[in-house]
Amino acid sequence: SNGSYIITPGSEVTKQLIDSRDGKEYWVAKLADGNCWMTQNLAYDLVKGKVLTPSDTDVTSDWVVPTSTETEVPEKGSEPETWEGGSWKFGEWVVKYPAIAESCGGLTASASLEACSRIQDVAQWRPTLVADDRTDGIYAAIDATTKRYDSHYLIGNYYSWIAATAGNNDAPNPEGATNPAAQVNSKTSICPKGWKLSNSGRNLNTKLPFEIDDSFYKLLLAYGYPQASDYIPSSDATTTAGSYTAILDGKVNGSNQDIAKGPIYMARSGLMYVTVENSYITAIGYSGEYWTSTVRPDRAGQAFGLELSREKISPAADFGKNMYPMSVRCLAR
Repeated sequence: SNGSYIITPGSEVTKQLIDSRDGKEYWVAKLADGNCWMTQNLAYDLVKGKVLTPSDTDVTSDWVVPTSTETEVPEKGSEPETWEGGSWKFGEWVVKYPAIAESCGGLTASASLEACSRIQDVAQWRPTLVADDRTDGIYAAIDATTKRYDSHYLIGNYYSWIAATAGNNDAPNPEGATNPAAQVNSKTSICPKGWKLSNSGRNLNTKLPFEIDDSFYKLLLAYGYPQASDYIPSSDATTTAGSYTAILDGKVNGSNQDIAKGPIYMARSGLMYVTVENSYITAIGYSGEYWTSTVRPDRAGQAFGLELSREKISPAADFGKNMYPMSVRCLAR
């Protein structure tokens, strides 16, 4: 409703909106790519049997949540093929030092979360209503004395891709597709009505990202992050499995901390690794992984997501739809 204009960095329109489905508040901002984004991670709890409808959720027909939300890291996973939209929540955890990319390593249970120095349980704290834009790289997002925190850095929930897309495991995804420039997007998500997942993808021959609107790539480009030609293929670039990354040092405003500061607040919220043998949270405080709506046209079990770490950024990295439950950020349709 603010008009179809591009906002220059530093003059973003920022508000807190309430998700009418559960009453949780989210910071949102109209950013320099012209889109309105949530600037904190989605924390909507999927509860078994709950019906999400087109009147409140980004779905085209009713979706009955088939699996309950887990509140602890499971000791081991189930067969990924049997998942029907897994998701995990861990209360109210916030990244304590968002500009410092350091990890606690693999976290296997609630006790491990408590011992992690990079995150803080703020379930009984009151959130600040003003974001902290300090950029010195060592600031904390919490104040233990006043028990206030910056809600931009709440970790939120982890979702399998099937959960993030509201059960859309049947998105067209021809196995062995021959079109390297194909882009296949889910049309549904668990975002609130009027919001959606970003699009993504890359040319599987050149490894370069698609320069499309409503994408993490275009968002980051608007804030000075590398252009497509600056991305370099990974070591397996000779195959269609090759990803691409941009090295942060010297390419992103001279600092790798900028991605965590305002106005985009990309929290290094980590991800879950889930297999039949074991499951754990990894890379909290070190990297951030965020789902997009886009699947790989040549691999039915994989979808694209944003991956960021201390050293690199990949706006269309490959992830297994069920092996890596990750964070979700929504943007307005």
